[in-house]
Amino acid sequence: MRSLILLSLLFVNLLAASVDSDMDGVDNDVDQCPNTPFFELVDKTGCTTRKLSVKEEYHFDIMLGAGYVETNNGTSDTLVSFMADYYYKNFIVTLFTQSYSQNNTYAGNDLYLSVNYKLTMDNVTLKFGPGMVLPIASDSSNETDYFLNVNMNYKIDKFDMNLYYKYTFMNDALTRDIDTKAVSIGYYVSDKTYLNLAYSREKSVYSGIEEIENAAFMVNYAVNEHWFTNIRVSHGLSDSASDLSAIVTLGYYF
Repeated sequence: MRSLILLSLLFVNLLAASVDSDMDGVDNDVDQCPNTPFFELVDKTGCTTRKLSVKEEYHFDIMLGAGYVETNNGTSDTLVSFMADYYYKNFIVTLFTQSYSQNNTYAGNDLYLSVNYKLTMDNVTLKFGPGMVLPIASDSSNETDYFLNVNMNYKIDKFDMNLYYKYTFMNDALTRDIDTKAVSIGYYVSDKTYLNLAYSREKSVYSGIEEIENAAFMVNYAVNEHWFTNIRVSHGLSDSASDLSAIVTLGYYF
């Protein structure tokens, strides 16, 4: 019995002699920087020499927008929009919808759902994947449409260039499949501010109507690490496009 007690005391003393509370590899009795965060490299005194960046596997953002539109027939309208993104590793799931305050024949209450895969190679980032357009208005007789889209971003210093293409398979009566093409050039004024100038061209869903052309200017501003805002002004370059639209969006990243 006495031998068992002596062995127990010896074991406890050995543990006490090598306690490392913050698990940085330096015992408490010589650790000059206790409570060091786990993801930091330390020297022989237990103090930080370099912090390790921990990449989150997933995150979300939510955006609410409000806008004003002047149509090509002289009328005007207001709209509200909702958008949410879910990022998991290289996958991006996007949900988007917008609603006009008045009856607008160019924009029913549709829900856009897409899944994209992001591939990064040096200064080039590719995002591509499928999506669907779900009619959610109670009085809508539209069918669900499907699309494929691809976006290429090339960044050099503070500039970047974006090329975008989308092909939509329309399932509604009297409509045809359409494609959307867009090109834009952006500039990072600072870590918080980004400017972008874009041109887009989209085939009309109805035969005999000219393609819809728009020019747009956009400003993104990061208020802090969570809140950000976006202002986008668009001008129609064809008779089939709205004359003017301006949308302000407020987003939260978490």
